[in-house]
Amino acid sequence: METISNIIREYNWESPFTFIIVILISMAFMRKWSIFLLVLITSLVGWLTQDFIIINMDTERQLVSLPVIVYGGGGLLFVILVLLSFYKS
Repeated sequence: METISNIIREYNWESPFTFIIVILISMAFMRKWSIFLLVLITSLVGWLTQDFIIINMDTERQLVSLPVIVYGGGGLLFVILVLLSFYKS
């Protein structure tokens, strides 16, 4: 029990990962499995693509990083699924 309390006290509660975990737990409790899987897959793909960027070959400047596209698309799908779920109920 002491180990669990130490982990909770030492955890960085301001990290973005905390927000993802809260969303996943709340979606699991509400049994919104499509939204749960979408958040999980978006987080996983965004984390795996964290080093990829899109560069303009003429100016050699970074245009956008691939995780921004992944998180943006996943966020858009998340909003659409939440709205569909809201209108069904």
